[in-house]
Amino acid sequence: MGSKRRISKYIVPIIQEYINENTTAYIEPFVGGGNIISKIECNIRIGSDISPPLIELLKHVRDHPEVIPDNITEEEYNNVRTNKDQYPLWYVGLIGFNCTFGGKYWGGYARAIQQNGETRNQSVLRNLKKWCVNLQGIEFVCCDYKQYSDIENCVIYCDPPYLNTTVYENKFDSLKFYDWVRAVSLRNTVLVSEYQMPDDFRCIWQKDVTVNLDANNSKPRTEKLFMWGV
Repeated sequence: MGSKRRISKYIVPIIQEYINENTTAYIEPFVGGGNIISKIECNIRIGSDISPPLIELLKHVRDHPEVIPDNITEEEYNNVRTNKDQYPLWYVGLIGFNCTFGGKYWGGYARAIQQNGETRNQSVLRNLKKWCVNLQGIEFVCCDYKQYSDIENCVIYCDPPYLNTTVYENKFDSLKFYDWVRAVSLRNTVLVSEYQMPDDFRCIWQKDVTVNLDANNSKPRTEKLFMWGV
């Protein structure tokens, strides 16, 4: 959910401008599908998330793309969904995130057929195998964003769960996150994607987009990029 694939071509150049020879590392505490970090140039790139299946999936795609299946049936989807503890974490993540409608974790089996005759899942899995090259050199870590509270001289891009939008598996405290950004921004460059933020954050970029809420419902939104300090 919340993929930045469509707008990465706008966000990546902005982030890249803040990375220079004095940058210790580039960090994404909410790495998601890796659509931004995979396009960033920096000697050290770290992507993290609190979801073990997601992080293990990213590691596996990076290191072992040859074992990604060509297709996942609905029967297999339902079997793994009800027996997650019997499968490797990367495989649970593969099916839970990639073979589901709208990218919502276990949001229902995606049955759509593409124009080329492939199922939606076949297309996603085929592209995933090709995409693995973009993850080379990235360190993936399973941790909470607060683990980065003491870092310095880093460029940090945050794409957290948006305030007042779809509830994630773990409830996210946006107010605590804002306080964390304020504190960490004193020693680092921090950029945040959101629709809205408190008045002491300034919007440095925005673009109108259409968000697909479900198969028959879409809504216009304005994606924004914020930094702390008015």
